[in-house]
Amino acid sequence: MERKEGSLDDMLSVLRKFTRAGDAPAKAEASTNIVAERTPPASTSVPVSKADAGNIDLARQLLQAINTYTGFRSTPSLERKLALVLRNVSASDVANLIKGAKDGRNYQDLTAIVEDLTNHETFFFRDTMQLDPLTDEFFPKLIRQRAKDDKRLRIWSAACATGEEAYTLTILALNALCAAGYASFHQSDGFRLQDGWKLEVLGTDISRQAIRVARAGCYQASSFGAFRQMPGGWQRYFVAMDSGPGRYGNEAKYMSVLPSISQHVRFDTFNLISSNPPLTECDVVLCRNVLIYIDHDRHKTIHEMISRSMRTGGVLVPSLVDQVDAPRLTPRWINRCAFYEKK
Repeated sequence: MERKEGSLDDMLSVLRKFTRAGDAPAKAEASTNIVAERTPPASTSVPVSKADAGNIDLARQLLQAINTYTGFRSTPSLERKLALVLRNVSASDVANLIKGAKDGRNYQDLTAIVEDLTNHETFFFRDTMQLDPLTDEFFPKLIRQRAKDDKRLRIWSAACATGEEAYTLTILALNALCAAGYASFHQSDGFRLQDGWKLEVLGTDISRQAIRVARAGCYQASSFGAFRQMPGGWQRYFVAMDSGPGRYGNEAKYMSVLPSISQHVRFDTFNLISSNPPLTECDVVLCRNVLIYIDHDRHKTIHEMISRSMRTGGVLVPSLVDQVDAPRLTPRWINRCAFYEKK
């Protein structure tokens, strides 16, 4: 079978066009710069010609290598997508990519492929049925406990995508500290912690592209549309920026997270199937909309790793559909959502 000669960069370029072909400028109101909601790969069939059928086996080998490194599960739909894309890469490059993956030499290339196989979308203050109990119960309780010892809140937003959830948790924690009298907010200079309190928030994701957006903390204003059900007064947490090119080449307005919020947040890449957590002694861990991508038999190991990241009294907020099974994590149901406290 003939194969067009090309490079890995060619493959990734085609893959991006293919996986994002369904996006249209009309959907800009529901998008950020780089989309970030973990949605399972579509199960609808992708037409593959007879000429592409020979690439299915190569696609399976590549997806198996990706699975070994990330736990990212393969589906027939993804196999067909990759089979189409592999037309644009030379046989030797594909073979080298698979061999390098098996030898553990090109994890960054595999990560780049994962980034472009996954469709993303996320937004600020998402799923209030889970966030409201954090505001009303868990943060006040944790603050009362920490006021007696180190006066510190530590939060991990796992699989944070482009950062909206990490910043949301930071805002909720700062508001809870204000309500408890340990912080203040002034429109002129934002939030200020008092009485020696510290707030540390870590956002992690396997995607380097998403982490770059998260670190910038600048989002299209269209991301804050009325349909997002943003809380009252949300504008005070952001600064309006100059207009610039939007995701689809259109002129777009931007909003930047207040420095008094972003100063408490740092972002880094992290693979959830790693054995050691990127942060320990966490009071709150948010890990949503990612395990749907990962082999089910790895979920327990991931939850055990998350449990090790938490200190006693901390709480894990998983996806609504996740089944958590880890030592010392006890479920508590609020708003028909499970919150897992570490005992």
